[in-house]
Amino acid sequence: MNNYGIYKMIKIDSNLIKKLRSLTGAGFLNCKKALFATNNNIEESIDYLRKNDQYYAYNRSNNITKNGVIFTGISDNFAAIVEINSETDFVSRNIFFLDFAKKIISFTLKEKITELCKLIDLFDDERYTLISKFGENINIRKLSTLNGGTNITLGSYVHNMYLGALVSLDKVDKEFSKHIAMHIVSYRPEYIYIKDVPIKLLDRERSVYLALAGKLCKSNKILKKYVNGKIKKFIKNIVLTEQNFLLSPKKKVKNVLLEKGIKIIDFVCFRVGE
Repeated sequence: MNNYGIYKMIKIDSNLIKKLRSLTGAGFLNCKKALFATNNNIEESIDYLRKNDQYYAYNRSNNITKNGVIFTGISDNFAAIVEINSETDFVSRNIFFLDFAKKIISFTLKEKITELCKLIDLFDDERYTLISKFGENINIRKLSTLNGGTNITLGSYVHNMYLGALVSLDKVDKEFSKHIAMHIVSYRPEYIYIKDVPIKLLDRERSVYLALAGKLCKSNKILKKYVNGKIKKFIKNIVLTEQNFLLSPKKKVKNVLLEKGIKIIDFVCFRVGE
């Protein structure tokens, strides 16, 4: 049996392992090995990890991660999108980092993982191994999922591993679901329909435009037209169905949906670092 198997079988108080991990950021088995080697002495275990270059990962674990990749996938009426971050673009394009990200999305789809905290916990040891390998922080930052079903189509699209989207439609049309996902990545709306926009958000925007309009010294009719125009533009920027469709710019998304007899159930959009 190799050393990995031996340390896996050793029984150590789980509370001590948890405490050592929180203090050092080292992986589960490395903490177990350190505690075994030092007879469960926390301070000596910390020194043990430092001497074996396992404490280094903790020093990096709080660094800001602004670069990274986005992966999506669809399997068995389940769609997932994940964002994995690194400190530099150099690492985020490294084959080992990309393999780590691909492994995460594959596992997420296979096991239908819906909770980010669970995903982080499952891949924590591998994450710290990569942190030690590259000398910079790596994070599993975001996870979102959508469910399919009878007569529900799931679509996805990723642009340069930097922008990604999932969408669910109430009618089977795989090609169109991908086109809508492409549109979402390009225009990045926040809501599906006007009715989804919070009233408070619209009131806030209106109050800003009214304040600006007051400085124009124009008639009330012109000011009203100015404010309504600004609100209309604001809605177009954030509401998916009010936007001009990416592949048919002369038509709004809502008109294309009406022609096809399709409704958008839900969507998710990720951008690296946001």
